[in-house]
Amino acid sequence: MGEEAKQEAEAKQEENKEKKTEETKPGPAPSVVLSLDLHCVGCAKKIEKCMLKCTGVESVEVDMVKNQVTVKGVVDSQSLCSRIHKRTRRKVQVVSQPTAETEGDSMPEVVPPQESSMATIELLVYMHCEICAELLKRKILKMKGDKTHGNNGIDGHVKKYKKNPHNAVKSFQPILTPSSMNNALTPHIFCLKKLEDKVVAFVVKDEMPFRVVEGAGLVEMMKEAQPRFKIPNRKKIASLVWDLYALEMAKIKSVIGDQRVSITTDTWTSIQNINYMVIIAHFLDNDWKLHKRIINFTKITSHKGDDIGKVLETCLSDWGIDKVFTITVDNSSTNDKAVEYMGKRLKEMGTLLFDEVDGSEKKKRVGPPMEKDWEKAQVFVNFLKRFYDTTLQLSATKKTTSPLIWEEIVAMRMIIDETILETTDPSLQEVDKRMESKFNKYWSNLEKVNKLVFLDHILDPRYKLQMIGIHLGDMKLDASKIQSFVDGLKNCLMELNHAYKGNSPLDHINGIDDDNADKDLMEMYKNDPIKLNYHLRMAQLRKAQKQAEISNEVDKYFSDPFVK
Repeated sequence: MGEEAKQEAEAKQEENKEKKTEETKPGPAPSVVLSLDLHCVGCAKKIEKCMLKCTGVESVEVDMVKNQVTVKGVVDSQSLCSRIHKRTRRKVQVVSQPTAETEGDSMPEVVPPQESSMATIELLVYMHCEICAELLKRKILKMKGDKTHGNNGIDGHVKKYKKNPHNAVKSFQPILTPSSMNNALTPHIFCLKKLEDKVVAFVVKDEMPFRVVEGAGLVEMMKEAQPRFKIPNRKKIASLVWDLYALEMAKIKSVIGDQRVSITTDTWTSIQNINYMVIIAHFLDNDWKLHKRIINFTKITSHKGDDIGKVLETCLSDWGIDKVFTITVDNSSTNDKAVEYMGKRLKEMGTLLFDEVDGSEKKKRVGPPMEKDWEKAQVFVNFLKRFYDTTLQLSATKKTTSPLIWEEIVAMRMIIDETILETTDPSLQEVDKRMESKFNKYWSNLEKVNKLVFLDHILDPRYKLQMIGIHLGDMKLDASKIQSFVDGLKNCLMELNHAYKGNSPLDHINGIDDDNADKDLMEMYKNDPIKLNYHLRMAQLRKAQKQAEISNEVDKYFSDPFVK
């Protein structure tokens, strides 16, 4: 009996040991199944590597067919989702996770990560312009405000942000540069729009092709000078140049307004046998400053008058210019047809003011001068000096020369007449008579002379109508013809005033005392006795003139005192 009891006790002890070993064996690890988009094997390996680094993860299985990831271990599913989203920026969903405890077993306690409360952070960041602010705003908005992240993301960005003044990088601070006005130091700040405008100005002013902005040399230079500036390509430059043209065109149109414009044009043929035409507009602004602008530079089919006239008409139509004061061209015969064509078109539009065409004949050149010609030139030096000075005066480009034309023409006529009477040199007399014949051809018949030559002279407040009367008297015209011609000029001026009435009124000009006029004239024209004689005679006529009745702006202008 004793042996049987011992065997039963040993069997019970072995059964108890087996039960204890079974109780101490760990159960299977819980698993969490996540669903996310897996593009390729690389994505799967990246996610598997990321999960294995998490605390409590024992193994990771990736199923690319079902787009699922099975994670085994004691982990928090939300922490896994947040970690994968942070590394891959992909949406993660929990498919299954351990939710209930199995009978006799207890789930290990999982300590959740500490959550940071919602907070507002103020950062001091140095920004150069609105572009910097926009870039910084986009970067901050990309940082999701997850509770698991805390402030680590924004703190890291602030430390790495190069424009932060507390960091070591200071390369993008404003640069003090001397001002172009007074050499004072002014801060220069990077601006993308201004740099693009400067590149466009460089292409236009230096007449560069659009492809210059894609040259390797310019790109390398700009990278060194301003790394943040990306040079626009040639298509963008072409678009910006067109925008600049439209802007400048609108500015010029606003200045011209409803005024009359004077046009000069010329044509030529390049070495590539291509015909070109340029059109320049001359006009006054509201401050009476003279401007000239190239309004068209284009190819033309031929140098025929009709083709020139049609291109000119198209250009003026594009610019909205219908009031043309004058059209000035060279003495080519084709230009006569072009002017006639434009005269007809302006007359049809009802904007032609005066139908005047002033042309000159072409003359074939004679060969190089011979020895006899050089001998004659020695005699002509003093005689031609006056004509040379007149040419310089009338060829000036920075001042108005139209009021001087008639005065210089009369002075040349007086020199020609005096030389015929005084010279004894036969060669000079012969040349002088030819010049007189040529002068009479163009200027003897005053009715054929362009009226603007006289009107420009009349609008000079030093001369008005009186000086023209004196000039015509010296040209041996009858008093009745002189009076009739002067009255006709006055009517033309009144017609001109009527055409411009309402656009810009005549400025009031203060005069000077006639008692001191003689002394001033003596000093002003002491080296020119011909002009001095005319001015003294006009001063005497002015003193004897009575006050005229003022009925309009033209009469008011003529009745105002003269100026120097």
